[in-house]
Amino acid sequence: MKKIILKIICSSFLLFLFIGCSDNNPGPSNDASVSFFAELTSPNIKPLLIKNSYQIEKSFIDSIQISKLRILVSELKLFSDKDDSTSSGKMIKAEPFVISLDSTGQIVEISSNTSVNVGVFEKIKFEIHRLSTSDLSKYANDLIFEPFATQDRFSIIIDGKVYVQGNQSHFSYKSNLTTNLLLKIEPGIILTANTSAKISIQINPTAIFKTNNDIIDPREVKNFSFIDNAIKLSIKAIKK
Repeated sequence: MKKIILKIICSSFLLFLFIGCSDNNPGPSNDASVSFFAELTSPNIKPLLIKNSYQIEKSFIDSIQISKLRILVSELKLFSDKDDSTSSGKMIKAEPFVISLDSTGQIVEISSNTSVNVGVFEKIKFEIHRLSTSDLSKYANDLIFEPFATQDRFSIIIDGKVYVQGNQSHFSYKSNLTTNLLLKIEPGIILTANTSAKISIQINPTAIFKTNNDIIDPREVKNFSFIDNAIKLSIKAIKK
């Protein structure tokens, strides 16, 4: 009788351990994963020689070459086809980060293998935002954030060269632009269990500094509002 009772106790104990271990090791997730990248397209901007039909202050520019483009982003979210800009979405980046791109065409990784629920995803929310005044001291000694952690609190910095009649001049366009962009992913992505996808945030300088084959001079203050609006239209989300 004692042996039977002992066997029952031992069996119950082993069953308890098995259940406990199963709870602690629930097995592989059925989620999908998404990686985000950024890239610069068309760093060299050249015009066709036509009359400027816009009331924009500009020089007769031969071309512009972008050497470096930096954007301060406050957060990045992924949205399904049923969500809109007011929905919570899936947070990809919750802390400020800097997208830094140059003329080499190098693709920069923003986020790798972020776990998301399965479903259809069609939009991302891309927030360009200045650092708060209370955060300036926090980032002032950070090499990446330092150019943005000044009293000017820039959110976008574009460095490059302007060529006029064969002569080059350096420029640094700095903006305080703050905007929330809801970008449609082209095409949308369908994620099933244990699948992955890549999304590239593409920024096209030609769309920023060229309109109707005229090149916009980034050194002229009167052009700043036009350029800021063009920046918002130059950013696309592309499925890779």
